[in-house]
Amino acid sequence: ARILNDGGYRTRDGSKWSDTTIERLIKDPTAKGIHRSNFTRKVGRRWELKPESEHVFMPVEPIVSETLWQKCNDLLEARKTKRVKPNKLSVHIFTGVLHCACGGTMYVSGGATRYVCRKCRHRIPCEDLEELFREHVKDHCVNRDVLHNYLNQMRTEMDEKKALAESMRRDIARLTQESEQVLRLYMEHKVSADRFGELDGPATERRKQLQDELPKVEARIDFLNIESVTQESLATEAMSLYNRWPSLTPTEKRDAVEAVTRSITVANEEIVIELIAFPAFQEGEKGQCSVKGSSRPLT
Repeated sequence: ARILNDGGYRTRDGSKWSDTTIERLIKDPTAKGIHRSNFTRKVGRRWELKPESEHVFMPVEPIVSETLWQKCNDLLEARKTKRVKPNKLSVHIFTGVLHCACGGTMYVSGGATRYVCRKCRHRIPCEDLEELFREHVKDHCVNRDVLHNYLNQMRTEMDEKKALAESMRRDIARLTQESEQVLRLYMEHKVSADRFGELDGPATERRKQLQDELPKVEARIDFLNIESVTQESLATEAMSLYNRWPSLTPTEKRDAVEAVTRSITVANEEIVIELIAFPAFQEGEKGQCSVKGSSRPLT
């Protein structure tokens, strides 16, 4: 939502984008090729869903694959069902995702400044963990060398796909012209029906293969175009989080941690930070990194 708003984009009614608007669009099946209508009704001043039996579905041209749509919705649903909301929101930003290597949970009691393991009493200063997390987000998501190599690979593939698509279009045009020439010979009774099949059959079959394959190549080109912009945006957003971190409130920091972090495990001299959201150019690392040492003793 922030990227869209910063880019000057607005919703259909001119409003700024919000997290709920983005979530609603991700959940809308229109993106995967199924337009849904007659699914809400107004009750008083609010809208509610009608029974699914009353929904009307119409096929439309998809803009994402059904697999990608389902993956995104599964992620949203998993976050909703797995998140346990406390009665009182903790002011400690890593509560809930922070664990000790012994298996115990880590918490901050009273006015203490350290997370402490309930089982083995292992400790880590809040300030150190926060700084390590912030640096990890920058190092993991904003490695410019890795991003540069990744984008170069995509550009190389894009150039190859564009050249392939152009070659396929030329071949389709040539084969179409050849088929038209053979058809004219047949219409002028210069070749027999059997001969017409022998001359035109291979060209027609090859042209059909190319026509079936060309949209896949063009779709890959479109994906690479979008992906290059997306990855640069993710890196920019990660750097924005890094730069804005000192000015965020504890609640905003906690929201950011919950949005991108699967777990943080603290051992004697090692902290393993596993992220949920991470750019594709870092996918080989599976969103996981071990941070050894800190500015202060961990125990």
